[in-house]
Amino acid sequence: MSIVDDARRDYLAMLSERRQEHENTKEETIRKNPSLLEIRKEISRIYTDEIRGLHNADETDRLVADAEKRFDAEAERLGLAQTVGDYVPLCAECSDTGIAGGKQCRCVTRHIIEKCYGEGYSSEYASRPGADSFDTEIYGKEEFRRLAAKDKRAMLKYISEFGASPANLAIIGVPGSGKTLIARIICSELIAKGCTVMCLAAYRIVEIFQEEMFSGEESGMKSLAESCDLLVIDDLGTERQTNFTENLMFELIDTRFRAGLPTIITTNLSSEKQKEYYGARIFSRFYSRCNTVITTPGEDIRLKVNILK
Repeated sequence: MSIVDDARRDYLAMLSERRQEHENTKEETIRKNPSLLEIRKEISRIYTDEIRGLHNADETDRLVADAEKRFDAEAERLGLAQTVGDYVPLCAECSDTGIAGGKQCRCVTRHIIEKCYGEGYSSEYASRPGADSFDTEIYGKEEFRRLAAKDKRAMLKYISEFGASPANLAIIGVPGSGKTLIARIICSELIAKGCTVMCLAAYRIVEIFQEEMFSGEESGMKSLAESCDLLVIDDLGTERQTNFTENLMFELIDTRFRAGLPTIITTNLSSEKQKEYYGARIFSRFYSRCNTVITTPGEDIRLKVNILK
C-alpha cells in the first residue's frame, strides 16, 4: 500500500470516528436527560402507532414534526442543542463521506497532499499574507515598482478568473525577484477558496519520481500532481537536465493539458532557454494554454522580504 493510500485510509477513518463519536455522545446525553429521553420515546411510539394503524402517514409526519420541535426547544433550554443536534461535517462538499460528484472529494485530496508532501501544501499557507499584502514599494527602482504593480494586477486577475478556464501561468525572472512569492500568494488565495493545490520545486518532483522508479513502489504522487486543481512547478530549470527529467515534465504538463487542468511554472529561464532545455513539444504544450506571462523586476528582494516578516 502506498503512502497516499495510507493517508487516504487514515483520513477517512478519522471522519468515520468523528461521526461515530458524535452519535455516541448524543445518545449518552439523551439517556442522561429524562426530558429529552421522554420526547425520544414519544417519537418512537408515534411510528409504532402508525404501524398499528392508529393514524396515517400524514398524521405521523405532523406528530413527529411537533415532537421534534419540542425536542429541539428542550435541548436549547438545557444548553445541549449542539451536542444532541445533527452531525456537523468537516466538509460541506461531501458531508464527510469522502466522495463528491462521484469522485474523491477535494477534502481528501487536500489532506493527502498535506500529509505526504507537506512542503507543497501545508496549513502554513492558510496563515500566509494574501494578495493585498503584496507591496510593490519593496522594489528599489521606480521602473521596477511599475512592473511589480503590473505583475500584481496579473496575479489578481489570475486568482479571480481561476476555474473559468484552464489557463496556465508562467512567472519568469532573475533569482530572488519574487517569483515564488507570487506563486505562493496565488496558492494561498486558491486554497482559501477550497481548491486543491500542489506546489513543489522542480528538483523535488524529479527526486520523488526517481525514488519511486528505483524502489519499485508508487507513492501516488503522480496521480495527485496530475489531478489537483492547480500544480505549481517552482524553479523549473534548476533540476538536473536529463532525458528522464524532460520526459517527466512533458508527461506532467501534457496530462494536465489533456485533463483541462492549469499549471504554473516559475523559472529563471527565458522563453528561449526553456525551449532549448525542454524541447519544442513541452514549450508548445504549455504555452498554447498560457494567456499570461508575469516577468518579475530584475532585483533580488529576498533579504527585504525576510526583514519584513
